[in-house]
Amino acid sequence: MVYIFLDLEWNYPLQIDRKTKQSCELYEEIIQIGAVKVNENLEFIDMFKVNIKPRVYPIINEEVKKLTHLTEEQLEKGMHFEAVNLAFLDWCGENYIFLTWGEDDIRVLHQNQHAYGIEQVRVENYGDVQKIYALQITKDYRQYALEKVLQTHNINGLIAHNALNDAWNTLQICRCLKLDIKKGLNDLSNPEEWKQKGNIFRRMGRKDEILAKLPKRYCFSNVYESKRSALKDSELTDFKCYICGSSVTYSRWVQQRKDKYISIAECTNGMKYFVRINFLKKKNGWRSNKIIYQITEKQEQLYKEKGQKQENAMKKIKENSKKKK
Repeated sequence: MVYIFLDLEWNYPLQIDRKTKQSCELYEEIIQIGAVKVNENLEFIDMFKVNIKPRVYPIINEEVKKLTHLTEEQLEKGMHFEAVNLAFLDWCGENYIFLTWGEDDIRVLHQNQHAYGIEQVRVENYGDVQKIYALQITKDYRQYALEKVLQTHNINGLIAHNALNDAWNTLQICRCLKLDIKKGLNDLSNPEEWKQKGNIFRRMGRKDEILAKLPKRYCFSNVYESKRSALKDSELTDFKCYICGSSVTYSRWVQQRKDKYISIAECTNGMKYFVRINFLKKKNGWRSNKIIYQITEKQEQLYKEKGQKQENAMKKIKENSKKKK
């Protein structure tokens, strides 16, 4: 088994509009293929780089020129896509997995192969390093630009928007950050799990909108013998994070006033909430309601102050108890 780190550069029409996209069978035409072949330990085996002579869009879009620094003169000397595709598949061999930064490269490669009616790479032999990075490093399931990741982690990369350079840069991210490719590929093999995590990310993008709906008040019909027994009841205290859906863990409960208790709840992804439980005395015990707030600095400070006051009071009680003995 070998890994092939793949990157493509492509050209597209000078004028971009919906009609162009809908009427054109090949909207993005590949003009350069770059790939690096390594073993399962990410040790170098070989590399592949070819410029492709464009036929659908022989004039290079100015934006593409600025990014890739490729000119019509350079590409005029390139090979036809059919010949490049045959040479590339032969170079790949039989037992390989493509690794790309994002999903676009495989999609565009398939589009070009389909447009020319030639042999396609096997779609199952593919992994998205950007998603593996999100799973294992940032854990936020966002999309990150390749250059941004290199910069963030101080990885020395080659000049961007050159197909071979970007393939090499993707490999360097895997090496320097010690990404577990096998585990990442296995994690990505479950599309439902990734979809669920992607939904969490989308909710993170709407975090302000979602949290703006707080505070939320929940009333409970249970009657408790004491406030202490109420605070131990998971039916009263438990809730799921409004952003990621994970369970929350509470800091200790602190008495704010006579019949009000407060705590800070935190989910597995670090989202914090300020929670207040109000008690109301009834003939047969205590009734309660719970209010969940988007935490503020003021509330966090209030919790610390009340917690410290409670600790000081407990210390005095213990000291007085010792003196009496």
